[in-house]
Amino acid sequence: MPKLLVPIDFSRVSLNAALYAVQMAENMPKKEVLLYNVVEPTVVGSDGTPMSIDSGSIIKTNKDGLQTLQVSLFELGKSPMDVISEEGDFLESVKSAVASKNIDIVVVGTTGSSGNRGFLGSNALNVARDNNCPVLIVPPDAEFKGISRILIAVNLQNVDATIAIEPIKKWLDAFNPEVHFVYVNESESGSLTNQQESEKAKLLNIFADYKSNFTVLNGKEFAQILNVYVDLNKIDHIVVFPRKQGIFDHIFSTSHAEKLTHHSKVPILSVHN
Repeated sequence: MPKLLVPIDFSRVSLNAALYAVQMAENMPKKEVLLYNVVEPTVVGSDGTPMSIDSGSIIKTNKDGLQTLQVSLFELGKSPMDVISEEGDFLESVKSAVASKNIDIVVVGTTGSSGNRGFLGSNALNVARDNNCPVLIVPPDAEFKGISRILIAVNLQNVDATIAIEPIKKWLDAFNPEVHFVYVNESESGSLTNQQESEKAKLLNIFADYKSNFTVLNGKEFAQILNVYVDLNKIDHIVVFPRKQGIFDHIFSTSHAEKLTHHSKVPILSVHN
């Protein structure tokens, strides 16, 4: 049974992510959505001094809020849902819940380029980096309208080892989208090396059973280039693969990731291998 975990802090972006998750889950067989709230045991006052809080009463209040949200969302999508509110460190609690609840995908909202990023807005990228299960980062104004076309950003280095092949194939089997493999070429020549051509052929062979195409986009502004392509080709999701082996060949580097998540108009699916 596919299980989706949606962190909720009752901000607009987290509520929108929950709505997106429920509507998306309607396309999945035998799914379950878990609305998840974390109450951190201390907060910081205006002068930076840690302040203790009454976690018990806040957890009870938040759980009541989650149950109200559950009823509202069930009217929009008939996915089975459960709610949890508990005390802990946010990132560690999400990681623990993913493991203990056998979560298949985390759906988290982000405030994008808004100046007031909020708690979840500032943590969405950390959730993606910190969890081995797929994480879908949902922009504040994203609406679920189906998944007909997805863009998979690749870097043409050891594609069979760096691309999460099986998780991606499960995603493609669930939604049957048109797949756009895109490589952003930052080299001065603007052309692929022989090794990159070999990796491209390997990639297309791995996904030969799916309707796909391959595009090379030249330039150094990774996020801007991808977002223009998304607009022109009516892409519904961007898929990226965070890597831990290096820095310079790291497609999900801090600069690329922050620019992409802060300015993308469509959800970004981060899939670890």
